[in-house]
Amino acid sequence: MERMIGYERAIIIDAMRTGSPVGSLRRLGPDDMPTCHTASAHDVNLSTALEVGRRAGAQLPLPQDILLIGIEVVDVETFGETLSNEVEAALPSAVEAILEALALAP
Repeated sequence: MERMIGYERAIIIDAMRTGSPVGSLRRLGPDDMPTCHTASAHDVNLSTALEVGRRAGAQLPLPQDILLIGIEVVDVETFGETLSNEVEAALPSAVEAILEALALAP
């Protein structure tokens, strides 16, 4: 949430695991994004984080227009420097979705 302060629009690209085929894309709003919950008190979904930030008022001007581009992956808990073949193959479609969203911008 903190990285979106001061912007009118935001496009977030993230890995997700929903059971869809690996490499598939989903376009979501912040309320639609599935979240993996842990026992941590710091674990909140994007929708909740934005609501808390917006309640802070003018001190945290957050975008009203937020788009999430989710790319389905096998594992969201292991980090590395390379992409799986399926995710790498999905990148052109993700870029196309981002460019389309930018072209539709007011």
